[in-house]
Amino acid sequence: KNSHNNRSQEKLNTMKTENTKHYRQYLGPKDTKCCRFGFQSVNSFPAFNSGVKNSATHLFLKNNEFDAFGAAEINRHWHKVPIEHRLNNRASQWFQSAHTNIAFNRTETPDTDWQIGGVCLWTIEQMTHRISGTGSDPSGIGRWAWTR
Repeated sequence: KNSHNNRSQEKLNTMKTENTKHYRQYLGPKDTKCCRFGFQSVNSFPAFNSGVKNSATHLFLKNNEFDAFGAAEINRHWHKVPIEHRLNNRASQWFQSAHTNIAFNRTETPDTDWQIGGVCLWTIEQMTHRISGTGSDPSGIGRWAWTR
């Protein structure tokens, strides 16, 4: 029982960042025989491929060696974003090989690129070559996307 409590406390200690009330799990180096998947509610991606959040996302994906990563609340109507700034073009600049599957509300056409909701799923590097299918919410309102 003591051993279990010590392990639990060690886990909490590694998750708590200094001088904050935020918790996170620190990811170590990825084993070569595993796949790393991640997910985060990102509270919007910028409309343009410049800016701090864009470069922070790239570094987060790269430094943590994700093979696939899902994001919710991307908050864009991607048909209103210029092609060179869309997520698939960003990913192609970040990685040698990447696939982007995006779902957003296609039933409405807002006046600007801002639109609540939406999801994306990136498949990165070697995992990209194993894709056998993709899809998204058939209602067109952008609730989910999948990659097989």
